[in-house]
Amino acid sequence: MINHYVGGGFGCKGSPWSHVAHAALAAKAVGRPVKLVLTRAQMVSLVGHRPRTIQTITLAADAGGALTAIRHAVVSETSRFDQFVEPSAVQTRHLYSCPNVVTLMDRIHQHVAAGVDALHPAVLRVIDLTCRGAARHGRPVGVCGGLASDPAAAALLVGLGVTELSCTPAAVHDVKAAIRQVDLAACRKLASAALELASPREVRDLVSASKK
Repeated sequence: MINHYVGGGFGCKGSPWSHVAHAALAAKAVGRPVKLVLTRAQMVSLVGHRPRTIQTITLAADAGGALTAIRHAVVSETSRFDQFVEPSAVQTRHLYSCPNVVTLMDRIHQHVAAGVDALHPAVLRVIDLTCRGAARHGRPVGVCGGLASDPAAAALLVGLGVTELSCTPAAVHDVKAAIRQVDLAACRKLASAALELASPREVRDLVSASKK
């Protein structure tokens, strides 16, 4: 299914902007209905900006047509001076009666894209959900590439329930050494704590502290 962008059909009516409150206060003061009409110039300063997004939705259904899985991935522009994500995929988590829903948000900025860290708690939570579902059905879960080759991630991934790691050849020794230093119970405790954090930096600090 391809749905081409056709322009702004929603506007900013989803949130109570300041001019709405001003109109209500004015109506109360004069004792009659008040209609506030914004100029084009005022629209720029009084309502929010909706950044450009690229959204990819993958659906799975059973033979009867009932949804069994939804994957909603969003690439969004972000601010140059603050951490902001347009919540394009949030509604997908709540609108559909579907047992398996995964949403992903990726912020694109020329100065911060290179600093993306796979140990972000949001990534770990998706892996946690995947491992829990796989465990219920007796299926293995494998992680490969950069995250699997990161020694700092090894104990976390094991604690989340990942059963296979596919590392780059140069990383095999360090990843195996990291896993040998902890037992399964410690890995699970570490993973549980990491899921409650808010940033990759906090996760890495947690891993470093656990080694002391």
